[in-house]
Amino acid sequence: MKVTVAIPCYKSSKTISIVVDQITSKFKELNRYDYEIILINDCSPDNTFEIIKELCQKDSHIMGIDLSRNWGQAAARMACLKQIDSDCLIYMDDDGQHPIEYLPQLIQKIEEGYDLVSADFSVKQTKKINKLTSAISSKLFQITGKRPKGAVSSSYFAINRMCIESLKKYLSPFPSIFGYLYQIAGKITSIKVKQNKRIVGKSGYNFSKRFKVWLNGMINFSIFPLRLSSFLGVIFSITGFIFGIVLFIRKLLFPNILVGYTSLITIILFIGGLIMIMLGLIGEYIGRIYLTISNQPQFEIREIIKKEGEM
Repeated sequence: MKVTVAIPCYKSSKTISIVVDQITSKFKELNRYDYEIILINDCSPDNTFEIIKELCQKDSHIMGIDLSRNWGQAAARMACLKQIDSDCLIYMDDDGQHPIEYLPQLIQKIEEGYDLVSADFSVKQTKKINKLTSAISSKLFQITGKRPKGAVSSSYFAINRMCIESLKKYLSPFPSIFGYLYQIAGKITSIKVKQNKRIVGKSGYNFSKRFKVWLNGMINFSIFPLRLSSFLGVIFSITGFIFGIVLFIRKLLFPNILVGYTSLITIILFIGGLIMIMLGLIGEYIGRIYLTISNQPQFEIREIIKKEGEM
């Protein structure tokens, strides 16, 4: 069985060598898998790719991919797929927070016939606000029906050959890997994992990046926001009709009553804001359709490095 471990790298010059050494040691210890490690440099501003080059020259099991610009973590994960011919692909991070000792369990679940196996971090070494936004995102995906009940999404996960080959056909310029996998994977499970502390530094995954990931997952494979907009439109129309009848009857019964200027402006601003949000959602869908049919690239590779030389 051949196993590929793919790691998107960004500002990881101080950590990637340690992570690679741990992975290599684990596979040598297992001594029953053919393996490769693919390091994808997402246009890191430090000397990350220089470190990757050195690692590639030392070990033929390691491949380095340098992207033309900073495309984002999801695109970096997609960039390695065409180079892979494996039975199992494991994605993990470059900061040392994903414990290597759980690699055999991920592989074992794939060998048992599962399509997708995710690490369920019962204890996360992250800020409370990140835990909260993650929990809200998970709940929203369950509500929309795009995440199977009990499924776990994390950046430490394994997929089988069927999912690998299917992902190669996924060409959207707004990739949402888990959103796509949930459409095709029928056998999904997870394993309990305790997250390590970062080797150095702090996470660069800020709120805006998290929101972008959430938006891709919500819009790419769901029309729930549009249906929600339609539902809210019906509710407000019915509410407005009933409110109008109440005001009309009230005016007939109490002719001298004054119409409330403040309440009227408040309602107009609220409804106006809601309409703008709905228009923004529709615009987001239309914009993504336009960019997709315009063949906007998902990523672009500058060079690929292996031990035998530059490709």
